Amino acid sequence: MIHEFEEYGVDFLGDKHAFPNGLCQNLRLGNYPTCSIPHEFYLYVNIPLVWFFAVLAATFSFKNLFVGLGLYSVIISNGIVHILTFFLKQEYNPGLFTAIVIFLPSFFWLSKACFGKEGFAKKGIAVLISVGIILHVILISSLFAFVNQKISSTVLNFIQVINASTIILLPWLADKFLKVYYKRGRNLPLDLNATA
Repeated sequence: MIHEFEEYGVDFLGDKHAFPNGLCQNLRLGNYPTCSIPHEFYLYVNIPLVWFFAVLAATFSFKNLFVGLGLYSVIISNGIVHILTFFLKQEYNPGLFTAIVIFLPSFFWLSKACFGKEGFAKKGIAVLISVGIILHVILISSLFAFVNQKISSTVLNFIQVINASTIILLPWLADKFLKVYYKRGRNLPLDLNATA
């Protein structure tokens, strides 16, 4: 929520709607809100992802603990995108501050606390990073398809809703096929009903 506020509310420099405006300018489409990217696009990206699928992943994490970490795929990939953009352009971009202060530290803490000998298999870190990359590639490629008039705004927005489900679907598939499970003792799956 804090990261979204920095991007869409008031950024670190005090600018309003800074991320949509920056995106429009980077794509040479003019300034927000007059550029051709539909206003609702940003809602279709963020509401299903953060306020529906992330909550759903957390809610059902008792059935599959790795799925509960799905939002961290976005946290790490989005954080890296903001930081790489900073190094490439040598200037602040809306979302950079929270990416550095919240996103990267939380992902590194998660990696240290939950992966390894008594946690998820370490390959799960690569899975989360990969899921985030896939999600961003779908998001960006669909936006380019819209800007180049290959798809309509309705299709663009629909893709964002489906894309958001990757934070549940891909971690679930990875756990199923790559066995990125939570280990306790003798590599047995965690029994949430067991007593200490």
